Amino acid sequence: MGSKLPIWMGLVLLIPSCFSTSVKVGGRTWPNGVVKFHIHHGVPTVDRIEIQKAFDEFHSKTCVRFQHWQFGDYNWVSIERDNSVCGIAHTCQTGGYQYARFGGHCGTKAQIIHVLGHSLCLGHEDLRADRDANLRFGGCSRRPGRYMTNWYTARGIYDYASQMHPTCNSCHHGSPTKLNVTKCGSDATPGLSVLDVDSINSLYNCQGCHRHRWRPVELLTQQDRTNMITGFQTTSGTPLYPCRAFLEGRIIAGRFDNAANTCSFSHEGTHVHVETIGFEVLTIPGGISQQCGNYRLVNHTTVDLSKAIPVGTVVDDYKMRSYIAFGDNSVGNAWVHDGAGFGHFAEMPVNVL
Repeated sequence: MGSKLPIWMGLVLLIPSCFSTSVKVGGRTWPNGVVKFHIHHGVPTVDRIEIQKAFDEFHSKTCVRFQHWQFGDYNWVSIERDNSVCGIAHTCQTGGYQYARFGGHCGTKAQIIHVLGHSLCLGHEDLRADRDANLRFGGCSRRPGRYMTNWYTARGIYDYASQMHPTCNSCHHGSPTKLNVTKCGSDATPGLSVLDVDSINSLYNCQGCHRHRWRPVELLTQQDRTNMITGFQTTSGTPLYPCRAFLEGRIIAGRFDNAANTCSFSHEGTHVHVETIGFEVLTIPGGISQQCGNYRLVNHTTVDLSKAIPVGTVVDDYKMRSYIAFGDNSVGNAWVHDGAGFGHFAEMPVNVL
């Protein structure tokens, strides 16, 4: 299978699979986040509809843009159907012609997002260096290899809901080790996860309303600390900042104490104290602006989710999402169900000195 457009020959490998494979032959991120594409003439209409849904997912949540190939464009992705694979793609922009292929029963929005994620330089979440702390392979005769294929190196919270994560609960892809997590990948979310979006916007240095960055506490630089957002403090006067952590199947917001290097948050009425690893801190280069800075989600009747910063998703209920909620001297979660109705009022950390 190939395109009728001029072809650049790269070293590639076709592997029949029930999941996708990335082919890394060198490359870089796409300049200005613009990916030129051409849909092969053999792709049927039903698949083209799913391709457009995948484009809409990227366009609505990131600054990346997929634009039609035009004569004179040297670098582009050819989107092709190949029934010998579920999915396979070149990683990053490799120069000239490259492909993102799907086949068999894999012509879904989720699978197309996955292969296009490889084109954008995203690797498999389950091949992170910390994979074995998040997936178990007990009883399996052969454990899959582990290696990092993701150009986005600021790895923080492990993302079971990522579209770059395969479905789980098998020997080939492992089972979750975390409490209350039973689903992974497309079983956990129909589109890009919150952390997928954050990774892409950071990798492509997206600006405007996409410029906020969640930074792993271990990687916080002095510049990051100047970009942290406060506005509330403890009773003793210590300033506090938004942070987020993974707990029992949820990614939830809490309060970061810069001096103590800790993140404290409440979860279903229980006060939790997180030590100096395993959480991320919110930074907003340039600060809050009028255009996209309405992050104070206290009055749930007037909240504007288009301007709010999402924190994360309940992995086993992808319709439940958490947004930052600021209160008097506190920060917590405003839970939203299906993008519309609040499941309950904001959870706020308690008993934080």
